[in-house]
Amino acid sequence: MEMKKTLAALTAAAMLATATVPAVLAEAPQEVPAEPAAVTEEVAARAEEAVQRPDEAEAAAHEGDSTEMEDITGLWYGELFGMDLTLDLQADQTFTLSLFDAKVLDGTWTQTPVNMTLKDETTGFEFSMLTEDDHMYNSDYDVSFDRQAPQPDYTAPATVAAADVSDFDGTYEVTRVGINGTYMDFADFLDEDGAVLGVTTNNITIENGQVNAMGIQDLMTFSFTEGRLSSVFFGTEIASVQKNEDGTILVTLMGFQFQAQPVAAEAPQA
Repeated sequence: MEMKKTLAALTAAAMLATATVPAVLAEAPQEVPAEPAAVTEEVAARAEEAVQRPDEAEAAAHEGDSTEMEDITGLWYGELFGMDLTLDLQADQTFTLSLFDAKVLDGTWTQTPVNMTLKDETTGFEFSMLTEDDHMYNSDYDVSFDRQAPQPDYTAPATVAAADVSDFDGTYEVTRVGINGTYMDFADFLDEDGAVLGVTTNNITIENGQVNAMGIQDLMTFSFTEGRLSSVFFGTEIASVQKNEDGTILVTLMGFQFQAQPVAAEAPQA
């Protein structure tokens, strides 16, 4: 599990790097702690202890198949914890591994007739994958890449301008969470402790422009402008709520996009 822990740490760093996390709880601007740097130090320490390689017996079983090298340069697509990864192998033996649009590893790659190895330039972290036609994988750590980009199982609806602030009133339930337009189920967004970045529930209530979103209460003030709800902090928009054409809403907060559907009101008891 060491490789998954390492990639998970890098994933967390990338999510922090791509998300805008303003100091909205402070009365004045303050510096955001440098979590990504701490993660990098942890990764470097683990990388010095062990180099992760694919199953040796499985690689040995393929050794006599061929001595020819496949051309593996170009883009490869994978997935880690439900989030899309892109691996770009350049002809000059350099590579970049990205989570969404954020780089998490870059360095050099080497190849044998049966596998390839990535080595990160900054941390020294190194791992290998078996190569078979248009597929690369490490079965020990359940990580794989393919030539074909995955087809999204969800496409966000288009946003529309609301006619009045009251159009947002109601109770909503978050179903999906996105970064840069790539979405995952809300349940996959929460960590083992049940909270990520202060989010503890998928409920959102809006009344007369006041927003109580996902357990983050009294965090910010919204105003109705240009058909949307907007919260501005020191001249920068830190959150917004928009109507979608299908009746759902889009809440943008801390760099994440939360898609939420209205909850039907309970019928009054007779």
